[in-house]
Amino acid sequence: MQVLAAVARTLRLDQAEQEHLYRLADVRDAAAATSGPGATCEQVTPDVQGILDGLVPLVACVLNERFDLLAWNNDGTRMPAKMHAYYLRRCWIENALANDALEVAGTPLIVSKNNNDSYFVAAVNDHIVPWRANYRATQLFKGNRRFVLTSGGHVAGIVNPPSPKSLLWTNEDLPADPDQWRSGAHEVAGTWWDDWLDWVRPRSGNLGPPPPMGNKRYPAGENAPGTYVKG
Repeated sequence: MQVLAAVARTLRLDQAEQEHLYRLADVRDAAAATSGPGATCEQVTPDVQGILDGLVPLVACVLNERFDLLAWNNDGTRMPAKMHAYYLRRCWIENALANDALEVAGTPLIVSKNNNDSYFVAAVNDHIVPWRANYRATQLFKGNRRFVLTSGGHVAGIVNPPSPKSLLWTNEDLPADPDQWRSGAHEVAGTWWDDWLDWVRPRSGNLGPPPPMGNKRYPAGENAPGTYVKG
């Protein structure tokens, strides 16, 4: 509540706006409380979840706290405008990849004929890529497919290092209905990172030295992560 009060003061919210902010928080808390241990906020609408998630950078600013996760929020798209427009139009609006209608550099990308093994991960509170929409991709690909659902949202679900709070849900069956998949899923304590490692190891070759970086025109820079990420 102190955090919300600090946000309200910073934004100079009037009484009605403050009450609305508190109601949003109450909805989220109530949804988690009624779900029991390890609760998620699936009952919260994407609009409410999006508003609350959007407060995180502001709260960090108000409290003068630093979160390394927010570096992702501050990272721009950084792709050419033509490429960005093409991606949004063809993949977002027209859904061309899912319809086997996407072509890149003259090469058709036919998802329905992809027989490679595939690993899908979705975040239960993701308000940008809802997990049920993510799950539908399992019905498009062929080959061996694995889908896991992780705790967290759009960013924290993926940047999800081992932690006592990390959870994931797994189910070897992949029915067409995502809710049917969820009803048969098993909750596992841990991060999807470990699950992915177990999945990818038998599909990977032996470890070897990394390839050389850079060339005459573009010489290699500093060792990772580089001083640019340190501000």
